[in-house]
Amino acid sequence: MATTCLIVDDEKLARDLLREYLEGFPEIEILGECDQGNDAVEKIDKLKPDLLFLDVQMPGMTGFDVLEDIEHEPYVIFTT
Repeated sequence: MATTCLIVDDEKLARDLLREYLEGFPEIEILGECDQGNDAVEKIDKLKPDLLFLDVQMPGMTGFDVLEDIEHEPYVIFTT
């Protein structure tokens, strides 16, 4: 059974790099990516990933704001 994850970062280069790193771990399934906090909140609660790679500093909503607004509670790795 794969561990599911979601990547949340406002910088495309950072998301691409993390995706590249995760390719070496076939047991991790990437459900998607988000570049904004609002989108992240919706996708987290809809997709219910096991793990969240979350940027702290994003325009509009910070990573901490995202964590306050979600109902689903995945494990979180901050990527800042």
